[in-house]
Amino acid sequence: MEPLDLLDDVVSPVLRALTREGELEAVSVEHVDGEVQLEVTLRGEIFRTTLWSPSVEEAPADARDRLASDLQDFISESRFAGGDQRPWP
Repeated sequence: MEPLDLLDDVVSPVLRALTREGELEAVSVEHVDGEVQLEVTLRGEIFRTTLWSPSVEEAPADARDRLASDLQDFISESRFAGGDQRPWP
């Protein structure tokens, strides 16, 4: 899957659902050693994860759920959200 497809199909829906106005500062997606890596900056705190790896076959819906779960944990543990467990549809 291409980085732009991942942004449209996976990253954007998750960020729209889980972030609040003014929190999102930056998003970058890049190829690193054959994988697609995501970096999101929310109010100065950086979240990093692997979006896609050639060794893992995953449908976009599964990738969204995985990303949402990881981002929920990150936000909940952040200084700016302080334990807020945000719902993922």
